Amino acid sequence: MECGHHYARALSSWSLLLALTGFQHSAVEQRLEFAPRLSQTHFAAPYTTGNAFGRYSQSLEGQGRGYWLEVEKGRLSLREWIVPASAPGGPPLRVTITNNGEGASPPVPAEMRLAGERLTIRFPEGVQVRSGQTLMATIE
Repeated sequence: MECGHHYARALSSWSLLLALTGFQHSAVEQRLEFAPRLSQTHFAAPYTTGNAFGRYSQSLEGQGRGYWLEVEKGRLSLREWIVPASAPGGPPLRVTITNNGEGASPPVPAEMRLAGERLTIRFPEGVQVRSGQTLMATIE
């Protein structure tokens, strides 16, 4: 597919990744969204923002659901994290941050809102996820 000259052709391949992951990021609103188009039960994909990059993954199997946002490098500031909801569910929602897979932080203050097939996890105080940390949300 011809998309122009310079870097346009190489950068156009990123549009496929964005389309398949449903990735959207707003640094101004501190919002991150994923809406995978393939294999929602078990899904993982890389992401990049202006200040961080890492891996997003989800498991929507059985009674429990889990969402993981790993920051490989950089820092990610969030007030909202929007993910797919596989089925109606309610509390308890538990959100923690781990450092390199070791020891979870005390629970991060978070609220959950379900609208259609989107689950919005809102952080009233905001949350910072830094290099080597993983933000984890579980719903049981």
